[in-house]
Amino acid sequence: MATSNTVARCPHCDAVPPESEVADGWCGSCDKQLPSSFQQRAKRNRPHGEPPPAKKPRGPLLLAGAAAVQCGVAAAVFFALRGG
Repeated sequence: MATSNTVARCPHCDAVPPESEVADGWCGSCDKQLPSSFQQRAKRNRPHGEPPPAKKPRGPLLLAGAAAVQCGVAAAVFFALRGG
C-alpha cells in the first residue's frame, strides 16, 4: 500500500507525472492513459493542505462542437426555406 511519502510513478514508463497530468488521466512522458486506481492513489497521497489541480480548459473542443451545431442548424434552415 502506498504511503504519503511514496511518489506516484506511471505504471507504463516509470516517470513521475505532475498533478495536472494525473488529473487529466494521461502520462505526458509515454502518452498512455493512467489507470483510475493510479489517479485515486495519487489523489490520496496529495498533501492535505494542497488544493486539487485545476482542470484543463475544454475551449477548443467546446468551440468545435458549437460550430458543428450552428452549421447543422444553418443547413436545416437553408433547405427548409429553399423548399428542398
